[in-house]
Formats: sequence, C-alpha cells, structure tokens
Amino acid sequence: DTVVVRLVQARTVLISPRSPVYRVGATNAIGVLVRDSNGTQVTDRAAVWRSTNEAVLTVVGGVVTPRAAGTAQIIATVDNGANGIGARADTVTATVTLPPVASVSVTADRLTVQTGQTAQFTATVVDSLQQTATGRRVVWRASPASAVTIDSTTGLVTAVSPVDATVTIAAVVERVPDATPRDTVVATATLRVRAP
Repeated sequence: DTVVVRLVQARTVLISPRSPVYRVGATNAIGVLVRDSNGTQVTDRAAVWRSTNEAVLTVVGGVVTPRAAGTAQIIATVDNGANGIGARADTVTATVTLPPVASVSVTADRLTVQTGQTAQFTATVVDSLQQTATGRRVVWRASPASAVTIDSTTGLVTAVSPVDATVTIAAVVERVPDATPRDTVVATATLRVRAP
C-alpha cells in the first residue's frame, strides 16, 4: 500500500508584536503564530524572515538587529511544502529609534576674544550606549545675546559687545529626537569678550 503524507496546511500567519518599536544598539526577538484552517496552531513550520530596508534593520531567524533610525517592513513567509497550497505571509511595519543622549560636552578654539573676533564652538554628543552620537541636531544659544552673534546651527560666535562681557554659550540637544514631552540635554561654556 502507498501511504500519502500530507502536511497540515498553514492558513494564517501572524507576526507578533504587530507594531514593533526598536532602538539602535539592542537586538530583539520577533515571533510568528501559524494556524491551520481549523484555527489550530501549527508548530512544525519555520518562517523565512525578510526586511524591506536592511539599512534600518535586519532580521534573521526571528532576531531583529536595528541599525539606523527609520522604518522598515518585516515580512514572515511560511511555506506549505510540496503538498501545500502556496506560501502564507504576514507583514508588519517596524520603527527604529536612536538611543537617548546621555551627555553633551562643549569645546571651543578659543574662550577669550576681542570685539569683532570669532570663536568656533563644537559639541560632542554621547548616547546611552556610551557611543559618540553623530548626526544629532545641536542648537546653539548665547546669554546675554546682546554681547555676541551666534549661528544657532554651526556654533560660530562673533563678539559684538562694546564693553567687556562674560557670555554663556550653550549647546542644546534633544535627548530623544521628536519626543513628547520634549526633553533636552544642555552643556555650557564661558566666553570672555574683551573690548578694544
């Protein structure tokens, strides 16, 4: 007699979690639930995983590795085999965020200038993984603002005070970009302006 073995057909594939949010620097597990036409869980079928944007995240064997901030679709495909009715798949959209900023430090090419001279300030941002966080937006501020002009993007300061002045230069960085409520990390340095 000939014995024909037929695989239980996978009818539905469901990825969990449904709206995953990952953070760069941490690996995460993602799962899939497979059921047959009766709603019974199928446990003998492995999923093949794929990311639509591997610059943002990769997924291998149900392990997600975030690489950069952004979004990517994660696709799990389950094959029904030679006796099957075709592969079944599910897709979720994952969001990857950057690790929060832990600290900011400020340096300058000079800390004493005469009126009319410039000083270039630079911020070094370190994240919670103790890695230098490049690409974070730094906003520069000066107080009192009347003593200098400051490029809020580049940190270039020009002294304009007609009298001696002590100016606080601040670098402001969002701890988590676009978070609500807004939380910032601030570092300061002191610039001394000498009138001619």
